Amino acid sequence: MTSLAAIRLLVPLAVRVDRRRLVLSALLMGMGYLATPLVALNLKLFTDAILRGEQRTAFALVGSLGLLIVAELMCAHFAHLSYYELSELCQSALNSRLFTAANDDVPLERREQPDYADMLHLAQTGLWRTTGAIEALLQFSGLVIQLLVSTVLIAGIHPGLALLPQLAPFLLVSGHLAEQFGKRAEQRAAESGRQARHLLKLAASPSGVVELRIARMEREVIGRYRQAREAAGNILWWGRLRAAVIRGLGQVLFSLGCIGALFLVFTQVAVGDATVGDFVLALALVIQVGTQVASGASLFGVLQRTGRTAEQFAWLSAQGENDARPRVPVRPGSGADGITLHEVFFTYPGRSIPAVREISVKIPAGNVVAIVGENGSGKSTLVKLLCGLYAPTSGRILLDDVPGDGRRGDGPWPVAAMFQDFARIELTLLESVGVGDLTRMSGMTVTEALGKGGAETLPGALPDGLLSIVGTRYAQGAELSGGQWQKLALARTFMRRSRLLVLDEPTAAFDPFAEHELVSVLTDAARDAAGSGGVTLVVSHRLSMARMADLVMVMDEGRLVAYGTHEELRAEGGLYADMIARQAHAYHED
Repeated sequence: MTSLAAIRLLVPLAVRVDRRRLVLSALLMGMGYLATPLVALNLKLFTDAILRGEQRTAFALVGSLGLLIVAELMCAHFAHLSYYELSELCQSALNSRLFTAANDDVPLERREQPDYADMLHLAQTGLWRTTGAIEALLQFSGLVIQLLVSTVLIAGIHPGLALLPQLAPFLLVSGHLAEQFGKRAEQRAAESGRQARHLLKLAASPSGVVELRIARMEREVIGRYRQAREAAGNILWWGRLRAAVIRGLGQVLFSLGCIGALFLVFTQVAVGDATVGDFVLALALVIQVGTQVASGASLFGVLQRTGRTAEQFAWLSAQGENDARPRVPVRPGSGADGITLHEVFFTYPGRSIPAVREISVKIPAGNVVAIVGENGSGKSTLVKLLCGLYAPTSGRILLDDVPGDGRRGDGPWPVAAMFQDFARIELTLLESVGVGDLTRMSGMTVTEALGKGGAETLPGALPDGLLSIVGTRYAQGAELSGGQWQKLALARTFMRRSRLLVLDEPTAAFDPFAEHELVSVLTDAARDAAGSGGVTLVVSHRLSMARMADLVMVMDEGRLVAYGTHEELRAEGGLYADMIARQAHAYHED
């Protein structure tokens, strides 16, 4: 059950986070909840004492009644202070756990799938509920104790009244069914909700707004956003309506049971088998039991929702465990032999056609290698395999003739890479570049990296040099052009010492003149990296980048169709020669 999943998640977490505060909260909550049925018992004794004319006893009972009410309120107040702090600590721990599950434990190729994105969003949106989950768990435990005490007291009036709490399953079952309807509605609405969030981000981002205005597409995108939001909202509304109807039926049945219990006690008082105090006790306990069961059903719903979040956490974490492909750790080889691929295939999860197939090639150490091909030819997928971001579906990748996956740059093949969708890190210029290697971050190393990335003049153009904030999204910093952001990404890449340097479309944001200037800079940097016995991979649509490489790999429909030097491949004809001819015509090159 989802409620058990919540308990398995919350109790060990709370014990680990702050055991003392958990015990204190439980004790205070327990004392406060025990005071409530004792108040009802005091009312019975007080009523009977008044009717018998025992004024001294009545006054004493009034005093004890006041003390019980004060104890109930004070315990609830101090328990709230304690478990609220505990809840915040637990939510912080769960945030860290979710971040780890979504980043470190799950293969990148799995994280990129839509069902994973949906589950991650559900877990993120459900995480805020955990703040109240600790409170719900403590209150639910207190209500169970309170309900047991109330049952014993009410059974003393008439044994049949002990059956009153047995009506609780009507509320619990109806609450459980209502939660199931809510859960299914959330799952069905996830896709439309994801589309709405994407369209909202598109319409709200500065780059998206510019393009939409030029194309006069603002109303179309906003209209589609509203349609997607309304579709998700309608699914959730109908799910919640069904849940409310089912929950209401359970509450009606329980209310009828409470009315029957009071009628039974009233008939006993009428025939002299019970006192007026018994009726007052029954009335107070019936109201309390009704409140307790209704509150318990509500808290049970909170625990179920938290349990769903716990199940989502477990599902996200299991995606890494379910990745059954072998991960052979990188071990030092006998020498700098380079990279060897043997019959490498890779298929994205949920697809049947491989994105990369039958790749067998030797990339010698100390070389600059260009990977070229049309869009969708498999270049970026191949690069992610070589970086260890993906693991082959089949086949082997040997680093220095040693099997390995190179994940996260571990082992003798640390990786430095700049991809097309590089990050715009809006910190100080020093930090935006220096995070490429925190162990080496300093003014001197960052300045050197900026030079390699072709941005050596940028610090002088900013008001505070390396300490200037770049970007304007989170602070009043300097706005940079697309080319300047790409130079920072290149500089960040050059911060890291690596055996494998990957540059994916390194000049995509540059005009032809800036590209021409940068090619020589990149050539020198790539030569430096290759000169240390590593390999430099350059992925580019612009074949001017391929001319400066030692070797060229030509990809087409996921296959390596040609491999050799620029001159060899040009002389052979085929796809590479055809690409050169078409690009020369397009750019009026010789």
